[in-house]
Amino acid sequence: MRVFDEMSEKNVVTWTAVISGLAQDQFYDDSLKLLGKMHGGPVAPNSLTYLSSFAACSGLQAKGRASDSWACFEIRS
Repeated sequence: MRVFDEMSEKNVVTWTAVISGLAQDQFYDDSLKLLGKMHGGPVAPNSLTYLSSFAACSGLQAKGRASDSWACFEIRS
């Protein structure tokens, strides 16, 4: 995360790569928090970003925590 945070220019590929990596490493909450930051920034998520976020939502659901995250609800809407 430090490298990502220190990047001067971030694009949809770098955002999606970090969101996906966090979800794959079971850092579901962090992945979805980063998606929330992306929504408030200059780079818009694309379909692959949302697909990566589904993995985080699935992980939360497997832990019985899907309702804990606003992002999972927003993605479904």
